[in-house]
Amino acid sequence: MMNYLSIEMTIALGAVFAQVLLGLYVELRTILLQGRDADGTAVPDTWAARHAENQSEQFQMPLLLLSAVAFAAIFDAASMPFALSCLAYVVTRVLHRIVHLQGGSARTMRQVRATGLVLMALIWAFLAVALVGQS
Repeated sequence: MMNYLSIEMTIALGAVFAQVLLGLYVELRTILLQGRDADGTAVPDTWAARHAENQSEQFQMPLLLLSAVAFAAIFDAASMPFALSCLAYVVTRVLHRIVHLQGGSARTMRQVRATGLVLMALIWAFLAVALVGQS
């Protein structure tokens, strides 16, 4: 059990959390603007697809899950709410694949992605609370 974090680890964790916030922002933007321009004007599906593909390629939300779990393991910071949120996030990934492969509606895909975003935010919030509680 760790009683404190070194300045190096604090900086490294800060960088990771900044990247997580960036990933969450881009995912939220993708969800909100899917099929629409910033002013609400409808845009071609190819634009929404390119934007979503870019988000996926650049930030890979599942990698944020792996990072959170790795940090929880390193710092002995896992809790039951953290673990259940991780499991629920994986369920959203399975649902995402099912909806994608079956050509589900944009609304359904948006709901699945939004649920995954909320769960990812909770995962990192639970991790942050555990890490702050250790310092």
